[in-house]
Amino acid sequence: MSKGRKVIASILMSLTLLSAMPAIAQARTVYYKGTRVYWDCGRKLAVFGYSNVQSHHFRHYATVNGESSGVKRPGVPAYKEIFVGPGHIEAYWGCFG
Repeated sequence: MSKGRKVIASILMSLTLLSAMPAIAQARTVYYKGTRVYWDCGRKLAVFGYSNVQSHHFRHYATVNGESSGVKRPGVPAYKEIFVGPGHIEAYWGCFG
């Protein structure tokens, strides 16, 4: 096998392995007082942690490692993103009303 073909083969293999990695984000539907609330949390670019929550019925907020997005009105997304490096992420959501 020529050197050029080895380079192309290694690039294709790397891309295949990267595409096979599981997703880092975790989107889910959670419930507050029996009503669905959208919540998504995870990592971006491997060094940022985020939490995103939205409810059309209640005031709500998102937190990452203790830092809050602030309270948002129903229908307005609450989003918080912070730099965490390789550290642990603790993402939460909250609703009230």
